[in-house]
Amino acid sequence: YQNGIFVCWMLDWAGMMSARRPHSAGPGPYGGFAVNREADLSLTKTVDNATPNVGQNVVFTVTVINAGPDAATNVAAADVLPAGLTYQSHTASQGAYNSGSGVWTVGTVNSGANATLQITASADTAGAKINSAQVTASDVFDPDSTPNDGAGDDFASVTVTPRPTISISDVLV
Repeated sequence: YQNGIFVCWMLDWAGMMSARRPHSAGPGPYGGFAVNREADLSLTKTVDNATPNVGQNVVFTVTVINAGPDAATNVAAADVLPAGLTYQSHTASQGAYNSGSGVWTVGTVNSGANATLQITASADTAGAKINSAQVTASDVFDPDSTPNDGAGDDFASVTVTPRPTISISDVLV
């Protein structure tokens, strides 16, 4: 017991003390203490066409992956479209996406499962645009990343560079 919380030393397979993690102070089902849950979340992001013509649509695919060992609850991710790309529609495998705020309320992602969001946007202006997505929340401890920090394996970006369209009348003098 340290600083008002119970501390459990985690043992690795060789029996060596390897990590110290706080545990809840409530009793578990067998008179012990409940163990914290852990879910290794990561995020990937792709685009179907990185060099569309101005006026064409592109489809961004965001995937939240849970490598476990436990289910991740109350998961949320953010994907805000940059200037020059205009939201058209979306499809989510689960949860709800708010195109105004860019927040995807994913919900629970079970261990070994993933959730996918596809966002269709029109390319309105020429030039490079960076579109990023990130896991912003989870109720479960992630051992190798921190939600909403702009880094780590729960953050990804893609660059789209729409090309200007040229018509025959633009070429004729």
